[in-house]
Amino acid sequence: MHPPSDDPLALGFIDLSGRTPLFRGNVREVYELPDQPQLLLKTIRTDITDASGAVLRRGRLENMRPLGCYRTMHREFFEFLIQCRRRHRVGKFRLPIAHPVGFVATSHGLGMLVEKIVGNDGRPAPTYA
Repeated sequence: MHPPSDDPLALGFIDLSGRTPLFRGNVREVYELPDQPQLLLKTIRTDITDASGAVLRRGRLENMRPLGCYRTMHREFFEFLIQCRRRHRVGKFRLPIAHPVGFVATSHGLGMLVEKIVGNDGRPAPTYA
C-alpha cells in the first residue's frame, strides 16, 4: 500500500495478496483499508472469474455482455446515481446506502471504494458483500 493520504483516490494500486476479506459474498469480497478507516474496498472474487473478466458460472450469452464480472459494481453505482437524481434539488441529503467514493486498481482487478457504515457497536454493517 502507499503511504497514508487524506485523498482516497490517491491510493493508486492496492495489493490484496495475503489479506483476508472482512466479508465474502457470492460475487464480491469486501476489505478494510488500514490507511483509510472510513472506507471499505469491494472487489470481485477472483475464484469465480476468468482472465477475461467473465464469470465462470454464468452462461456464454450472459458473459458476452460488455461489463462481464463488473455488472454488480455497475448496478450498485447506477442505483446510487438514480437515488441522487431523485434528490438532486435537495441541498444536503444522506442516502440509506453506502456512498461510492471511487474506483482503484487492485491485485484482484478493479475495486470500488465505498463509505464504511458502522453500527452503534462500531462494527461494519453485515450487508456489504
